[in-house]
Amino acid sequence: MQQLFSHLARVNCDSREPFARVIANEKRSWTASATLCYVTSSLQEENVFLLREMAMRRRGMLFLLKEEMKKEDHRFVDMLRQSGISVSILSPHTMRATLQGRGE
Repeated sequence: MQQLFSHLARVNCDSREPFARVIANEKRSWTASATLCYVTSSLQEENVFLLREMAMRRRGMLFLLKEEMKKEDHRFVDMLRQSGISVSILSPHTMRATLQGRGE
């Protein structure tokens, strides 16, 4: 599980279409009860605004894997939490310890 989260957080989108637009198009086919679980190591403004918009209609969770938070990261996290998005900030070390404690 740790390797999966770590990989998902660090992989770069190589699509010609921005990730936020891909998700915006995909969400049309989701059921109303679907929850978005977003795993990343960096927050971009475009994705933050998409997540905030989606929070108006469905639940969302963000797992942010970061060693050090910058001022902008804190601002984005605050915006997301105020929108109802559940945000978990994990360093790779914290994540490793958490998953090892579960036996994963």
